[in-house]
Amino acid sequence: MTIHSFSSPALLPLKVIATGAALPPNRVESSTLDRLLRKPVGYVEKRSGIVHRYHADDDASQAELAVAALQDALTRCNIDAQSIDLLISASAISVQALPCTAAHILKIAGLAPGTAGFDINSSCVSFISAMQVAAGLLNAGTYKRIAIISADLASRGIDWDHEESSLIFGDGAACAIVERGDGTSGILASLVETYPEGSELCEIRAGGTRRNPRAGMTGSD
Repeated sequence: MTIHSFSSPALLPLKVIATGAALPPNRVESSTLDRLLRKPVGYVEKRSGIVHRYHADDDASQAELAVAALQDALTRCNIDAQSIDLLISASAISVQALPCTAAHILKIAGLAPGTAGFDINSSCVSFISAMQVAAGLLNAGTYKRIAIISADLASRGIDWDHEESSLIFGDGAACAIVERGDGTSGILASLVETYPEGSELCEIRAGGTRRNPRAGMTGSD
């Protein structure tokens, strides 16, 4: 048996100064999905562990939901919107293929004109990736105060013929506003590994260059 020992890296300074959240108004109980999926009462909650989730209307805006979470964070801690100098959209699904979702959010966010923004997309772990990137940028002195927003309307892509995924996904948004801080808090360590062999286990094929009206697509894509 081999024992590997290693020392912890130096603390990467990072401070979360505010958080916020937003949900669409339509609350879907697991009992409602029991009826929809023609299952016995209590089946969905037992299988998924979820009592309720939220599904947005078909005309709801992902960007507006994101801004609601941002405004909640700003209001909770009385932070001036003009003090945000970078917005990172860390959503699993983008508003559209182009431009980036951050641009859609910035268009209605009420931040200072010219505020920088970009997307980080690593599926369900996009927020974790964004925190790592934000910490690096803050410690490099590139930015001073960053808003990270994850907003998803997962219900738009639910395949009701796929039981496992249809029971789980809901819609919502969350925001964290971060600074470098004074070094008393931060990221102790991180490890990111990607195993692409399972990439087809959870996917939306359409919306990019792979499946589209020109290349060919079906409703299930």
